[in-house]
Amino acid sequence: MAGGFGVQGRTSITKGLMMSRLRLFDPSLDDEHAPAVIPFTPRLRERHSAPGNPVIRRAWLWNSNQVCPCCRRATVEPVELEDGLLNAKAEPIPGTATIVGFNCSSCGHEWATIRTMAQ
Repeated sequence: MAGGFGVQGRTSITKGLMMSRLRLFDPSLDDEHAPAVIPFTPRLRERHSAPGNPVIRRAWLWNSNQVCPCCRRATVEPVELEDGLLNAKAEPIPGTATIVGFNCSSCGHEWATIRTMAQ
């Protein structure tokens, strides 16, 4: 084949050019090195778990109230105050209003949030 991966690619494997450099290791045969535990510090937890972050609090509220406590369906919508931010056209920006409760669109049950977004 001209310019392809035809027969020439197969012959290079037999010559040893495409052989893997991966070595197999049997830990039971290695007496010199003891197993080591490498600790990893969670960097993302510090950055995203800030108590003053309203986006994280809103996501936590939505996640902890995504199922109706009466009918156990996931047809839940947030009940929000009309205090959200407005864009340049004086339209509310989704996700910026304060969540005060949730409403199930299946059974009509409403409940207040356990924690408000101000906490």
